[in-house]
Amino acid sequence: PNSFESLNSNFRKTCYSISDGRVFIIRNSEIIENEFYAHPNTEVWTVSFLDPEGNLLATGADDCSLSLWDLRTSCIDEPIMKNKKSHSMGVTCIQKSNRNHQFWSGSYDETLRFWDFRMINSPIYEHKTNGGIWRINQFEDYLGMAQCYYGLEYLKLDPNLNVEKQYISVPNDSESQFSHNSIVYGIDTFRMNNTLFGFSCSFYDKTALIFQILEE
Repeated sequence: PNSFESLNSNFRKTCYSISDGRVFIIRNSEIIENEFYAHPNTEVWTVSFLDPEGNLLATGADDCSLSLWDLRTSCIDEPIMKNKKSHSMGVTCIQKSNRNHQFWSGSYDETLRFWDFRMINSPIYEHKTNGGIWRINQFEDYLGMAQCYYGLEYLKLDPNLNVEKQYISVPNDSESQFSHNSIVYGIDTFRMNNTLFGFSCSFYDKTALIFQILEE
């Protein structure tokens, strides 16, 4: 699969995409509930449920398109909404925020975009990054990004989820002992004993890093 997401830790409902443009919805880890061509003849880089029930699905593809799908319909032929003008390169990741109706998208075009899924004609805001974004992770008021050839970056968010400032930036091959030497493809954030940690991984050098994030 190009992209995979589970709605909860029990794998009650999952979705994944493959390279021919198809998306699969799986229930209870084994039953194919839906299968459809979301982006025919192009790579679907990312899939994500946008609601707790798993009825609304977002997909992003190499053709620069961001699409929303209503999985309650009996025949899924067309997205309920589609945006093919905002991203200038492939849509590589979608991350639901901790607020209703809102999510982020990342792209090879080195721009983070924040959306309201009730209207995706244009994003709420755009934020320029240092590299193409492959993964986004929100944890509390921090937003981590795996930025492929650049490295990794964390943003500090205000209470309305606007970007307050750049908090951490670690380019690949930097002097920091925590830098990667290859394409950064994964990022996550967690707390342990009230201490904030980040986790990142890179591709060709097969490296995973765990690092402490010092809070103000």
